[in-house]
Amino acid sequence: MARKSNKISVLQIDAAGISWMRVQPSPTGVIVEEHLQISAKGEDEIVRELLALENSKTITEDLLCTVLPRHEITSRVLSLPTQDPQEAENMVCLSAEEYVPYGLDELIVDASMIEALPGGESRVLAVLAHKDVVRNHVNLLHRAGLSPRRIFLSTACLVSAATEADLARRGPCALVHLGGGGLEVAAVRGSALQFTRGVASTQDWGKIGTPEGADALEELSIELRNSLSAYRRESDDGMGADFTFVSSEHVDLDAVSGALGREMGIEVSLPPVCATLLAPESIQISGQPMVLLGAALSAMDRASLTVDLMPDDLVKSQEFDRLQKIAKKIASVAAVILLALSLYFLQGAMARKSYVQELQKQVAALAPQAQGVSEKQERLRMLREQVAQNGTVLEMLSQATASAPETKLTITQFEFDNEKGIQMFGRAREREDVVRYADTLRGLAATELKLWEAASYVYIQDGTEFDKNIFMYQIQVPFAQENSSEQSNTVTQ
Repeated sequence: MARKSNKISVLQIDAAGISWMRVQPSPTGVIVEEHLQISAKGEDEIVRELLALENSKTITEDLLCTVLPRHEITSRVLSLPTQDPQEAENMVCLSAEEYVPYGLDELIVDASMIEALPGGESRVLAVLAHKDVVRNHVNLLHRAGLSPRRIFLSTACLVSAATEADLARRGPCALVHLGGGGLEVAAVRGSALQFTRGVASTQDWGKIGTPEGADALEELSIELRNSLSAYRRESDDGMGADFTFVSSEHVDLDAVSGALGREMGIEVSLPPVCATLLAPESIQISGQPMVLLGAALSAMDRASLTVDLMPDDLVKSQEFDRLQKIAKKIASVAAVILLALSLYFLQGAMARKSYVQELQKQVAALAPQAQGVSEKQERLRMLREQVAQNGTVLEMLSQATASAPETKLTITQFEFDNEKGIQMFGRAREREDVVRYADTLRGLAATELKLWEAASYVYIQDGTEFDKNIFMYQIQVPFAQENSSEQSNTVTQ
């Protein structure tokens, strides 16, 4: 289904279910119009819930973006000897096998510039996603009739939301995000990501703070300690995080932050992203959905860090589908216009025919008494020739369009001049399509009008449209001298 709105839908699917947010782009902040948390277990139940969501909210009309969790993707913060984004991505591709046990043909690779360093170096977030992970995610959405336009990484979304909210203004901070199926820890200093780590887990973080949540709290505290220790080892100054913020789409964070702070002996607080990022027109939302808000910022091209994991072949397929839909709409409009003109012509022809019949009746009634019956009959013969309408502009346009191929070639302009002839302009996918079309037009001379045998192309020029190579052409059909006067009379009758 083609997009009909300028709104953005963000989906995050994990072991806890579905998180969905619909936002309206705004220069003053993020306008959240709707926000839902849907519990679902297993792919079949997720597909059913997605179908129900589409039926009730029509999210296919929005710009649909999804988020993949950090614990399913390999990512590294690297220092590279370049500040050129494309060169940095090429370097990551060349060294991909150092970080994952897969060949480059099995990976989707992206690199996002974090910050420039002295001496022409830069810090880069390198992301290596196995194609099967992304494909499984896309196929799950396709089962529900959904097709994402962009696929983000949760780490980039988390850091972008933190940067926009300026969480690290008082000093280095650690961001802990609890998702279904795992957790991730990101360290931010200023506006730059310094460290990231993702951990898969089957724990229910929502039980933390209750007697049943002891195991979950213990695992969370162990992983956070390990992550902070690793960050201190990798940091240039050996310093850790001064502040720790915890976020989640579906967990009672008040209970989690209190229990985690007591367990680790540090202050753990909730990030004030909602008060900072949301525009006054937004609805009140529950929890701290930093990843969803960061994805909305990425979709609006306002994120400090953006990673897009859309497969190239899927991007090309979507672009082809979009162009095909546009072409079908143009063809439909052209068909409606042609039909309307045909009906108008038919109505006029029927009116003239009725008038001729009426004249014939009057001539028959006045024949015994009138003089010059032969002159009137000659006039009637001329009127009948007008009704035949051979060689009109519409007939030539109809023959030209009927002879054009259904795909790979369009006619954008049709000019008819009594003296110069016919000029046709358009676009084609290949040069040979124009040559074949000119040959087809000349072939009409055998069964239609003789003048088509003079059809030839004037030029075929290279061009681009929607980043695609095309060929622009002009085909002319000059009128022979003896046909010019006859054609002029036919058109102006």
